[in-house]
Amino acid sequence: MKQLRVLHILDELNTGGAERIVVSYFQNIHREQFQWDFIITQQADHTKRGLLEPTVEQLGGRIYRVPRKRENYLRNITETAKIIKNGHYDIVHSHLDELSAFYLASARQAGVPLRICHSHLAGASRGRMVEMLCKGLKPLLEHVVTDRFACGLDAGKSLWGEKAVESGSVYIMKNAIASDRFRFQREIRDRVRREMHLENHWVVGTVGRLSYQKNSLFLIDIMKNLIQVRPDAVLLVVGEGDLLEEMQWRVKEYDLSEHVRFLGGRSDVHELMMAMDVFLLPSRFEGLPIVLVEAQCSGLPCIISDTITQEVIVTQQVYTVSINAAPDRWAEVTAGADKGSDRQEGYERINEHGYDILQAARALESHYLDRIQQVREGKR
Repeated sequence: MKQLRVLHILDELNTGGAERIVVSYFQNIHREQFQWDFIITQQADHTKRGLLEPTVEQLGGRIYRVPRKRENYLRNITETAKIIKNGHYDIVHSHLDELSAFYLASARQAGVPLRICHSHLAGASRGRMVEMLCKGLKPLLEHVVTDRFACGLDAGKSLWGEKAVESGSVYIMKNAIASDRFRFQREIRDRVRREMHLENHWVVGTVGRLSYQKNSLFLIDIMKNLIQVRPDAVLLVVGEGDLLEEMQWRVKEYDLSEHVRFLGGRSDVHELMMAMDVFLLPSRFEGLPIVLVEAQCSGLPCIISDTITQEVIVTQQVYTVSINAAPDRWAEVTAGADKGSDRQEGYERINEHGYDILQAARALESHYLDRIQQVREGKR
């Protein structure tokens, strides 16, 4: 059988959850059977490379950049269409929700048999103008898509509707991880804490894009309250984003410089999680956050907002707090969360619930192959 050509369309290849998931799948597919390429729609500057780009290139993936949508939408669409047409792809897999309609329309025109739109968010507050645009694009999306994907049930319902999910017409591509990599190891914890001079600290951690969605500024408010009950607390902020500078200013305003460390984008998230004592995720909205899967696998007690889907909770060490609760309430729950925690339990639970990337990659391969055959035989 000839190698199937797959094109993934993403905003970037950096530290965000969606791109980390896609690259993790890419690392575990049978690459003699599948060629994966990538279009980046939000990082046209060739001098700026995303954290995951070297990994993609080492695996044989080609990366194409097109002009940013906000700078030149017409060129963004036309250049993407040209790449799709010249690439002779069997599958175009877009991760841009309703905006995927433009790219999948180009894929349909180019004769691509399998055209996938993948939902990664649930309960997103995107603003009135964006919601109007997305509502207007939905009929076009439904016309050009062949396959509906989502990272979880809530994300599927958000884009495709409850009936579509319940009927089984939405494929759930799990936000799976390399579970062996995140399995807690005492030796790694001790080494990382020693290298970062954290031996005498109680370490709170968070991982993700520093953004409105992740409620990143609120983390600093939580820390202001937390050090009142845990003076030895240190917050590790792993990730980059638009709110970095504002978060740094708030740290100075609250005199928290000794208690908050900004680590930027990192490729050693698994080791940093082992060094942590508790994990914070006060997001306003999510799809199914991969960082929460990783944190649970590492055995971390996790404090999360009640806006995050319950389907991602697989251990007994996840504590939910109202998104509207005051920061002192978040600090109270965080301070009491790590009592008697078992750092080995998470690895077993993650595998039991199908979040190991090896199982998930095999399932995706089978789905791709089955659907290509069905579509080519004239089946929807």
